[in-house]
This record gives sequence, structure tokens and C-alpha cells, in this order.
Amino acid sequence: MLRFAQYALALYAQHRRPVRTLVVYLGRHIGEEPEQQSYGAVSIRVHNIYLGRREAEAVIARLGHASPGVWTPKDDLDLAFLPFMAHATLTQRDLVNVSVDLLNKAPRNHQMLTAAVILALTSRFLNEDLVKLLLGVIQMRDLIKELEDEAIERGLAQGLARGLELGRQQGMRQGKIDMLLAILRARFHTVPDELALAIQRVPDDLFLTELAPYALNAATIDDVVAWVQKLRAQ
Repeated sequence: MLRFAQYALALYAQHRRPVRTLVVYLGRHIGEEPEQQSYGAVSIRVHNIYLGRREAEAVIARLGHASPGVWTPKDDLDLAFLPFMAHATLTQRDLVNVSVDLLNKAPRNHQMLTAAVILALTSRFLNEDLVKLLLGVIQMRDLIKELEDEAIERGLAQGLARGLELGRQQGMRQGKIDMLLAILRARFHTVPDELALAIQRVPDDLFLTELAPYALNAATIDDVVAWVQKLRAQ
């Protein structure tokens, strides 16, 4: 609670606006946690959200009938947190699959960020098999393929003078880089410009085999920076 009080005071000091603190618990068997604590002259009140107590079935039904034209940021959050909600019959593995299926309902400009948030959350709190499952299912749903296609167009436009094949290769590489940067921003909130530039220079043969798996499980953004430097030195 002291950490939340420090965050709230720092935010208020910077923006001079009321701060509301939400604490999200992802586990399914978490007991009641305190929502208020006094430190004498300073008190903190938070609002606890227990995702494991939310009914996944209602969220699945609502998002399953949602129209891309009325999709909201709340829908993005519900979809990202769906694997951690309660369901009478579906396992967490099943809910990961359902989340990826429902990505098709989201507007295209929402899909990459939502997929990156799911990856960031599951890579830290779910076991390795579920992370691999999510990566595999997203690839089967052609989400990464769509990102690559967009990047291919950019690569072709810039590389026509150097040949069609070169543009295609550049575009496919840029699609993978865009997805990785989105995952890093979802996990660590920001990606330094120097790191984004260094990622662009990682050799193709090391990008998916070394960099992407490490970035999903790194503890801090500084760890990612160190790993990229190591790869570039190879």
C-alpha cells in the first residue's frame, strides 16, 4: 500500500488532479486485500479488481456479438484479461484460445495492441506452454501476417528501385519488428529510441530465435537493451 501511496502522490504533484488507484489481481484464488491504509498524515484508498471473480461467460457473449464499429477500449481490456476470469467449464488454456478467436471481432487498428497486451500478460503469469499456444494461435489467425502485409507495402514503396524481392523481404522483417515493439511497449510502457533503432539492426537469423523469446520474458527494459547489444555483437 505504501508503494501505491507514493505513486499517487507523485502523480498528483505532477498533474494537480485527483488520482484514483485501481489494483488488478489476476489470480483466481485471491482473498480479500485491504483497500485503505493510513500512514498518519497520509492515507491511501485503492479499488481492488479481482479478475478471477469475473464471469468469463458474460464477457464472451458480449464480445461475440460486438460490432467493430462500436468497439471500445473497455472491450480491448476485457479481451486482454479474459484468460484470467472464471468459467464453469473452460480452462485457462481454453480461454486463451477464445481470446484469440475474439480478436477477429476487434477493429483492425485495435488488434495488434490487444494481441501484444495478451502476450505481455500471459508471458509473465501463465506457464510456458500457454504462451507458446497463444503465439501459435495468433499466427494461425494470420494476425502477424496482416501486420507483415502492411509492412510489405511500405517496404515495396521504398524499395521498388532496388527490386521487388528486396522490398518484400524488408516489409516482412518490419512487420515482425513492429509486433515486437508493440509487445515491449505493452510490457514496459515505453521503448527508448536507441533500443528501437538497435532492434532494427539485429540480424534476421537471430530475431525470432533469440530476441523475440527473450523480450517476452525479460524482467526489465534494461535487460532487453543488454540482450540486443549482445546479439548485435555476435
